[in-house]
Amino acid sequence: MSTAKSGRPKKDNNRNTRKDLLVAAMKLFAHQGFRQVNLTDISERAGVSIGLIRHYFGSKKGLIDECTAVVMKRFRKIFRQILDDSGPSEGAAFIEHLELRTRSAFTDNVALLQYLRQLTIENPPVANEVFKEYFLLLQQELNRMEAGGHLRGDANKVWLTFQLMFLQMGPVFLSEQIEAIVGVASHGPEAIRERGKENVRILTYGILAGPDPEGT
Repeated sequence: MSTAKSGRPKKDNNRNTRKDLLVAAMKLFAHQGFRQVNLTDISERAGVSIGLIRHYFGSKKGLIDECTAVVMKRFRKIFRQILDDSGPSEGAAFIEHLELRTRSAFTDNVALLQYLRQLTIENPPVANEVFKEYFLLLQQELNRMEAGGHLRGDANKVWLTFQLMFLQMGPVFLSEQIEAIVGVASHGPEAIRERGKENVRILTYGILAGPDPEGT
């Protein structure tokens, strides 16, 4: 445990204490939840005193609020990157694009997804903000696909949007169950690759305009 005294931090050109605290807190909150983690856990993880946490953030709630603001900002950037220049006039290209971008973005940001899972459980109103923003972005893309004649005419765009979100984020919310049942981590490279193949197959046959592959 750190023996640093509370109060204003000493100047250290080789360390950004505030950032270190945010990183430590976000990792702990993501894995253990907000209620289970206390200031002592965070101070020990970051190697600073509890007094410095209070100096920078005022309280545990202040630290949670700041962590959540950082996570929300990162998610907004990730979601926009996933849907940037998505080529909506080509339905199959859109699906391939969506899957590849999602795989890359979420593989590199598993901790953020785990944080969002905890936020969804413990503070749904705040989590709703980031989900709503992504919902609206996805709907924009579906609207553009529809305008180009590449979306099934009987598609319900509201529920289709949620289905896309379920396919992308569901494995994180069910990570413990997936690992217990099939014995692999839901965010491992092989699991992500195989899940991506199935997602593309489901979406290609399920939402694109054209002949039904089953002939029904």
